[in-house]
Amino acid sequence: MFDMTVIENKIQAEILKLKEKLSIAEKQRRYRYLLELYRRLIQEIANVLNQYHKKNFSTRYWSILIGPWLRYYIYILYERFKTLEHIFMVNKNFQTLGLDEANYHYPIDTLDFMELLKEDSYNLQIYTKLIKSTKLFIITQYIKRRVRSRCNKKTPNNKLKRFFWIFIFYFLRKRKKLGLFKSYFPKLTRLYFMVFSMGKLMEIPEAILPELDCTEKDYSFSLRNEIKLKYTGNNQFEDFLYSSLIEDLPICFLEGYNKYFMHAKQTINYLGHIKGFVSANAWYYSELFKQISALKAESNNKLYGIQHGGNYGNIQFNVSCEHELEILDNYYTWGWSSTIKMVKPMPINKLSSRFSFNKNMGAKDVLYGLTCLPRFDNNYFILLPSEFEKYLNDQKVFISSLSEEAKNYLFVRPHHEDLGWNIKGKLRENFSQLKFDDWGTSFLERLHSCKLYICDHLSTTHIESLALNKPTILFWRPGYFPYSETAVSYYQTLKDVGILFDEPVSAAIAVNEIINDVECWWAMPERQIAVRKFCQQYARVSITSEKIWLHELLSLVNV
Repeated sequence: MFDMTVIENKIQAEILKLKEKLSIAEKQRRYRYLLELYRRLIQEIANVLNQYHKKNFSTRYWSILIGPWLRYYIYILYERFKTLEHIFMVNKNFQTLGLDEANYHYPIDTLDFMELLKEDSYNLQIYTKLIKSTKLFIITQYIKRRVRSRCNKKTPNNKLKRFFWIFIFYFLRKRKKLGLFKSYFPKLTRLYFMVFSMGKLMEIPEAILPELDCTEKDYSFSLRNEIKLKYTGNNQFEDFLYSSLIEDLPICFLEGYNKYFMHAKQTINYLGHIKGFVSANAWYYSELFKQISALKAESNNKLYGIQHGGNYGNIQFNVSCEHELEILDNYYTWGWSSTIKMVKPMPINKLSSRFSFNKNMGAKDVLYGLTCLPRFDNNYFILLPSEFEKYLNDQKVFISSLSEEAKNYLFVRPHHEDLGWNIKGKLRENFSQLKFDDWGTSFLERLHSCKLYICDHLSTTHIESLALNKPTILFWRPGYFPYSETAVSYYQTLKDVGILFDEPVSAAIAVNEIINDVECWWAMPERQIAVRKFCQQYARVSITSEKIWLHELLSLVNV
């Protein structure tokens, strides 16, 4: 629960390693419980915040604003609570450290909260509050350590750029249009939309939606003590959740709410006749955009979402997908369908200016993409921290199993955040000659420069690689990423043709066998059929992608 160096240097302690294993059925039960708990709670919070801010907005309005934070807040607290329960079953006399209350930190907004979850001290804060509430254990010592957020997202305040775009939107204020914000379309595609739609499809630059300067100094204990939730919990966890929620609510939803609300109203006037908004991922951390889109939704304007990651539709327990489907009017996927009428398959938006790579016959590098997770779980149902240690060991097993020739070609691309695991350093200890990517080049550029892509986790990059028909080897342990019911057969198809493997040794053997003739191996008819089948469902691309999207988005303007 705390920085190991602090524990080792200052006190005598036993490090308790937890390996609670959850069956898929138990994960499904807990997931359903937390989803229903969220739906009950969001209605109560909507009523409380309406009353406090003297508003009369719908539950959907407040879901757009605080839904991402509330969903993750509930999941995080529940995971920490179940961890303490598990410890109690293992050792009822367990004693631990706590964080001094004077050093508590309260998040400014949703992104700040998610960044804090990566910090040891903030997680210690959560555990301290839980232990004091449940009285399961004794806290022997309170540590004074300031919680520091990693959040550094201020948008440069370029007044000239902001004035220019406000003028453009003022000039087009009477024209019916869609506003695209963080849509994941490439720059040239966005320009193509703006020109060929004659201003009906307009990119909203971040200069118009700057980050507002709420700070932790705005936090008011007295204000929050006046706000009470009416619900009473059905169990010990819910009692704690209801008692702590208002205290932990990000500042931008209470003390900073009026600042965001007034700025949003002003920005709506700048934007003119907006029929709706299109975004891929601004529904989470762009607080001003969420406020604007929520206000427009209250006026019956439409909100359109586009898939922005490679784990939508193909895995269970996707909290983000659940949220987006609940708050949006229409949702565009990268190929998968749903019984929900609002879901429509489309070509991958971020690859709309690409159909496939030209073959790079001179390429020699083999690109190996890694991932990283916080040491404290923030997803709960997907690749748990206890499993992540095995995942890290699988990296060593895989590289060790490669031939010397394959190792010479290997180029490792770690995740851009290490989050305290020291992944690069640990690999270097075992493989001193290993080459690493420094993130100075985009993934797609790096992908083009290699002859083979290897991926050991289910994420966006394996979708992009297959969509662009790049020779690809995948491997991950069964159960790390529980497939959705419809996805099972598609991933089985990849296994059947030797693209996907269940463990690292067999994947390494496959690489060794094909290293000198990757293109011939990839071009085999059965393999290409399998890739096309998979891509049609989860990684759809088209040579006319930009025209397809232009036609679809223009149809929304005229609704």
